[in-house]
Amino acid sequence: MLRVTEQNDPGAWRLTLEGTLAGRWVAEAERVWSCAPAEKLREVDLRGVTSVDRAGRDLLHRMHRDGASFAAEGVVMKALVEELRSEHFDRAGTIVRLVVALMALAPVAAAQAALK
Repeated sequence: MLRVTEQNDPGAWRLTLEGTLAGRWVAEAERVWSCAPAEKLREVDLRGVTSVDRAGRDLLHRMHRDGASFAAEGVVMKALVEELRSEHFDRAGTIVRLVVALMALAPVAAAQAALK
């Protein structure tokens, strides 16, 4: 079971999740998240979450990608939030490395084309 509470203040929009972010409950949390105003700071309070399955983790990843900030407590939830943050940076780093590699290959491709 999951309790989903939404609070829309003038300065920020907050989503508080309490219970298990798993199974069919993920869809309810996602439904509420999808209505969050994009122009406001969006905060997700995970301090009451007791467990998360793969679908819940995917939702948290999308929330993070969309700019959510998280409040978490406990070893497991704090580790999950840190993992989400590091995945974001790892993906960005991978993209940067790919672009740099492609830029380095551009002169080689141009030289090969000139030889033909």
